[in-house]
Amino acid sequence: MLKRIAAAFSYIFHPLFLLTYLLLLVQWVNPYLFGHTSFQGHSLLLIQIFFSTALLPGVAILLMKALGILESFKMEDKQERIGPYIVTGMFYLWIFINVQDNGEIPESYRSFVLAATVGLFLAFLINLIQKVNIHAVSAGVFLSSVIIMLATYSYSLVDLTTL
Repeated sequence: MLKRIAAAFSYIFHPLFLLTYLLLLVQWVNPYLFGHTSFQGHSLLLIQIFFSTALLPGVAILLMKALGILESFKMEDKQERIGPYIVTGMFYLWIFINVQDNGEIPESYRSFVLAATVGLFLAFLINLIQKVNIHAVSAGVFLSSVIIMLATYSYSLVDLTTL
């Protein structure tokens, strides 16, 4: 039973969904940051981010498996992870360049995209020496992004500067 729950969490919180989840979170916390409040404006950006950072890298990894480049999707050997890291890194760089040039996207989300991209490339470099868990890297980026959002967008009753 616990293995099924762990597998479900692994699929739901897969690292490829990181930037999509962060976008959903930023849009939920403060939808006015994006310059429009319509669902259509939010959904278009969400589709673009999901397509570029989850769907396309996922399809590329499926193709690697179909072509025999990957033995399994678990990628237990660190050498097997090199191809998926490179492919995903290219898509993350591409979306980072596009997000940086878009003035309608808030600076906080642009920073999160940069953090995810840097985290991915650091994981790639560390993976050349030692196998690294990309789920842990993704969770770290997500947690730090949530903490930054809490510090930036929370309107608490306690003034932290007086403590």
